[in-house]
Order: sequence, then structure tokens, then C-alpha cells
Amino acid sequence: MIYWQRCRLLYWHRGEVYILEELLSLILAVVAGVISHLICKWLDGKK
Repeated sequence: MIYWQRCRLLYWHRGEVYILEELLSLILAVVAGVISHLICKWLDGKK
């Protein structure tokens, strides 16, 4: 019984880490898109 509860607890924590990794990946992709957009606008303004 204790073993089952411990495994379930560890699995739940892993699910939390997985969600955090996905959220961090999404935020990083959005930031990279914004930075690339700003660089493109900056380069286009130098005509």
C-alpha cells in the first residue's frame, strides 16, 4: 500500500514537471518569435 502511494506521488510530480517543460517551451517559442519580428522590423527600417 505504501509503495503504491509513493509511486503515484512520484508519477504526479513527473506530470507537473512535464507541464512545466511544455509551458517553458511555449514561452520560449513566443519570445523567439517576438525577437525575430523586432529584428526584421529593425533591418527593414535601415533602407
